[in-house]
Amino acid sequence: MFIPSKSSTTSTPAPEKVSAALQPFYRQKLVWSDCASGKQCATAKAPLTWSDPSAGQVSLALIRQQAKGTKQGSLLVNPGGPGGSGYDFVKDSVDYATDKTLQSHFDIVGFDPRGVGHSTAVKCYDARQMDDYLYGITPGQRGSDQWIAENTAISQQFGAACAKNTGALLSHVDTVSAARDLDLLRAALGDTKLNYLGYSYGTYLGAVYADLYPGKTGRLVLDGALDPAASNDEVTKVQAVGFESALRAYLKKCLTQKDCPFTGTVDDGMKTISELLAAVERSPIRNTDGRELGANTLVTAIIYPSTTRPPGRT
Repeated sequence: MFIPSKSSTTSTPAPEKVSAALQPFYRQKLVWSDCASGKQCATAKAPLTWSDPSAGQVSLALIRQQAKGTKQGSLLVNPGGPGGSGYDFVKDSVDYATDKTLQSHFDIVGFDPRGVGHSTAVKCYDARQMDDYLYGITPGQRGSDQWIAENTAISQQFGAACAKNTGALLSHVDTVSAARDLDLLRAALGDTKLNYLGYSYGTYLGAVYADLYPGKTGRLVLDGALDPAASNDEVTKVQAVGFESALRAYLKKCLTQKDCPFTGTVDDGMKTISELLAAVERSPIRNTDGRELGANTLVTAIIYPSTTRPPGRT
């Protein structure tokens, strides 16, 4: 936990023609305090329900690294997910998220969308329950009726816990509301147009913003754009193809190195990995704390370096 220093700066909001109900949000002044590693943190307020701004508020957590040269504005960054923390992304990995040229000309601003992390967040399980939800071993043979029924029940229980523990917020955690929050943040930061860098799901959020506010769209970079018309099943399938392509590229490079743990051809390496997954599927590896490493978690460990999407059971 950091203790802010006494130094702070205040952002001057950009002038906006909005309804009287939205004026307190668009005209709010962000007060920045020193927080982590030379960066500054602030909190913005957004309406819980954009169609009824008087129905409550949510808090949006921001962190920024100020421009190191001649400032051209702010650059808001979203790492994807959905559910990825832009706050932590900039706090921990600003050099990974952006290059030196961007850092010279823009305030790099990470934010947690509504429902996420440091902002007003969705709450489902405690840490132990969440660990079991993400990494637990589902009973039954993969693909069997028992396995499908168990996974269905697990998902239903998770959804019920989220509804119970989150309350009214849950029905207002959606991409359109998050895009409207982006416009509010743009104005509060003092920018007349949104400069935005989105990865993975963050590309969809940026595309929705551009559709809602075409006249306020500045420089948008959508890295790994998603097809807005694609279903979740279609996105998952295409993503799986991409993961396999990346794994094959890794094996091709690895096999040219002296210390590569694989031998033979790329197909040989894929077979070795497949056999390893099958082995832990049959007999999960038990840790000293009682938790078990199954095939799902091992797949997550393989693909996670190439994605910001939160891991799951399937």
